[in-house]
Amino acid sequence: MMDAAPRRLPVFGAPLFPTYDDSPSRRDCALAYPTPLSPRSGTLAFTSGRAETKTITIINYAARALAWSAASVSAGFKLSALAGELNDENGFEQRVKVSYDGSKIGEALSFQCGTAKLQPKVAFSRGAANDVATEHEQIITMPATQAVAAKGWALVPGLGSYGASMRAKLSLESIDASVAPSGPALDFAFASHSKEAAQLKLVALPVHVLTSKNQLRIAISLDGGPVEVIDFATHGRSEEWKANTLTNTAVRTRALASLKPGPHRLRVHALDPGFVLDRIEISFEGAAKYYGKPPSANQD
Repeated sequence: MMDAAPRRLPVFGAPLFPTYDDSPSRRDCALAYPTPLSPRSGTLAFTSGRAETKTITIINYAARALAWSAASVSAGFKLSALAGELNDENGFEQRVKVSYDGSKIGEALSFQCGTAKLQPKVAFSRGAANDVATEHEQIITMPATQAVAAKGWALVPGLGSYGASMRAKLSLESIDASVAPSGPALDFAFASHSKEAAQLKLVALPVHVLTSKNQLRIAISLDGGPVEVIDFATHGRSEEWKANTLTNTAVRTRALASLKPGPHRLRVHALDPGFVLDRIEISFEGAAKYYGKPPSANQD
């Protein structure tokens, strides 16, 4: 009978299973930050003057129970937990919510876990007036409802990633592209502080043209510059339509070669009835890529 492992070739050897490294660096605690794949993966990033909440995870690599506590919490910060134990019941880790109330920050945070003192890196971006969208983790996010809307747009509650969207009224007559600036506008005010090139992302909800006499167009203008007409129409059950319905979004992007730091204004004109705008994103080089909507500096 043939041997089950002829000539004891390596292919018949027992596999090597991964094991924990027993080096000193793996015997204590560490911190894990949100957005691990972004350039700010090792940072708790907040926007000055804007109340918001982030999470940080305290991890115990020692594989034995260790107590942890908040060694210092400066004014302006509030933690969801101030102490605990990392053990096998919680998988040797605990997620802590770090809430910033928007006030001036003094000293940073620190934690004690076992014999290790953990000092989270906290970064603050410049803010803007309370009613103006501003950059947060290199992204500016503007829900459609944040705009000042002219007649011709209607609020649609309960629809979209932020709980409401703006729709070009169904009674709107289609407008010729040659007079696009005459279309009813959504007026967005925002402020940026990065100097890199940016990408403008217009996120709508997937709809078809209202009638055969209409299209599904908008026109955009940044800081009073040239007006560009953008078409969101799809046809039947095309591959684009299928992808749109799976994500519940219809997206168009435009490159912004130069966006100077400071205040800006974006106008979105409706040219056809039934178009539904969910949100607008402006992302700079190095911004994290989110599944779904990114966090907004205007929201907790």
